[in-house]
Amino acid sequence: MIELALSLPFFLLIMVTILYFGRFFYMKQVVLSACQEGVADLALSASLSDPSRREAILGFDQTGKQVNASSRLSAILGSANLLSAGTSGDLPPGSVVKVLPYDADAADPTLAPGTVAVKITYPFKFIGSAFPAQNSDNEFGSNFGVYAGEGTAVNFRDSLISEIAVCGKQLAD
Repeated sequence: MIELALSLPFFLLIMVTILYFGRFFYMKQVVLSACQEGVADLALSASLSDPSRREAILGFDQTGKQVNASSRLSAILGSANLLSAGTSGDLPPGSVVKVLPYDADAADPTLAPGTVAVKITYPFKFIGSAFPAQNSDNEFGSNFGVYAGEGTAVNFRDSLISEIAVCGKQLAD
């Protein structure tokens, strides 16, 4: 019984770590896949200097509000239940969808001429939903700590997932 009491905190730490990184990398992979599909659609489109055209192709405006539910980007994020209504709706607050170089700011990378990129930033929340309306105030807040014996806890924090995909344009503006 003493062996169980000594090994249980470490076992729980390992299990929570596996769950945390599993969820994080799953969401990161879905966001990357959405970026890749979005940039592939944009590369085959002309008139990308028009913001409404870019939003219609991607399905979202810069703040993550859905404008085209039938876009491939919406389908990918919806299939992973990363939208406000699960398989449809807006991205959570704090999300950003950019088409580079058109929506670029100083923090974004400089692209080679003739290329286009999609950059998606999505808030990662380990426990609960990234949508405030779906969150009952959980006791963990934005930080989940696991104690594995003496000392401080190992913290599992909420963070932002940011992915970018770049492709050469097939059609000129």
